[in-house]
Amino acid sequence: MSIARTLSRHADPARGYYAVGFARRCTDAHIIAFEIDASVHSSIALLAQANGAGDRVAVRGACRADTLRACLTGAEPPVLVVADIEGDELTVFDGEAVARLSQAAVLIETHDHRVPDTTRQLLSRFAATHRVEVYIPAGRTRGDLPAAVSSGQWSVLAPVLLWIIREQRGAGQRWLLFTPQPAP
Repeated sequence: MSIARTLSRHADPARGYYAVGFARRCTDAHIIAFEIDASVHSSIALLAQANGAGDRVAVRGACRADTLRACLTGAEPPVLVVADIEGDELTVFDGEAVARLSQAAVLIETHDHRVPDTTRQLLSRFAATHRVEVYIPAGRTRGDLPAAVSSGQWSVLAPVLLWIIREQRGAGQRWLLFTPQPAP
């Protein structure tokens, strides 16, 4: 119940979703959440606190290449970087940042519809140090929902839930999962 109450008090419940979700699932992890909109930093902190992770989620402003490099300095493995940065992928993941990520797993949502050729350039930048798996968003149907909400008295929720999980993604959008190549 505390999650629902916390979410309902804030304008955008998606803020902090990844950071707090990872903190809940990986109880030994320390999370640095970057959010360019400073007005929602307190909302993310409240969400982390309500989910028992307030001491492990740090909220910071915009993440730039130099910021990412600084965070990687001294980071203890394993390191996972998750980036959903709405078209700023090529700026943040410059050559030097990618070099410092050689032993980290990196999941990046690309936005080629905003910055053409992003996916190809990222694949090229990570090719020397990482293997890649490409995930292409697929359409969602009522069959993707749990039976409890796809039929019966709760079926009225199905259209809303489908709209949420489709996320209204742009054409050509992808998720790239880069994992370190084994040492030769």
